[in-house]
Parts: sequence; structure tokens; C-alpha cells
Amino acid sequence: MLGSKLARAVAVAATAATVLSASAYPAVALEEDGVGVLGNKTLDIGSGTMTFIDDGDVFKICDTVKDGEGVYGALFYNSYVKPNGWDRVMKVADGGDASCGKQPHNVGNGGQYIMALCSGRYPTSILNTPDCRVTGSFNE
Repeated sequence: MLGSKLARAVAVAATAATVLSASAYPAVALEEDGVGVLGNKTLDIGSGTMTFIDDGDVFKICDTVKDGEGVYGALFYNSYVKPNGWDRVMKVADGGDASCGKQPHNVGNGGQYIMALCSGRYPTSILNTPDCRVTGSFNE
């Protein structure tokens, strides 16, 4: 009887520790490719894409439709230390040329990030609108 109570207590403690460690660890942006899982994240709005490239912390934006609108991306950040809301910390745009735009920005693990991508204007918030889409939150 003492042995089964001890075993049950150990099992409950192990389960609690697993749940706490899993829920305390921040989300990581992962995307499948042909080789394996990368720490990259892509946002597609039909007229363009914005990709976070984990190797080097670079954001790449590509206008994929020649409609004169261009695509505009932004990165929003919410700190774990000073959680005062989402601040836009980076902007990047593309349109009217043959290449994609790129912008480096160091993505750390002291908070959460959200990418936003719009057609024809820069994103001003982390909300989906008819002309803008956002990712889920992520970090390194």
C-alpha cells in the first residue's frame, strides 16, 4: 500500500513537472522543408510572401503579383520583461523590381514576435484585416 502511494505520488510529480516545463517554454517558429524541420516561418497573402530565415535572423519579403500595390511587412514584439503591448520593431517592403527585399533583425527569446504582411500599405497592428495577415507568435 505504501509502495503504490509512493509510486502514484512520483507519477503525479513527474507529470506536473512535464506540463510546467512544456508550458513555460516559449513557442518556436518551425516550418517543414524537403530536408527536415527548420526554424523558419513564412506568411503568404497571395500577392506576396514574408519569410523569417532563422539562420542569420533575416526577414525576406517578395512581391509575387505585378499589380502596382507592392507588399509591406512588419515585425511586432512583446517583451516578457515589460509586457506593455505589441511594438512595431521593424519594417520591410518589396515591389516594382525583380528581386525580393531583405531586412535583418535579431530575434531573441526575451519575448514574442508576430510578423504582419499587407498589400499596398505597412501593417499598423497585429490584427488580421482584409488586406493584411499575421502569423502566430514566435521567438528563437
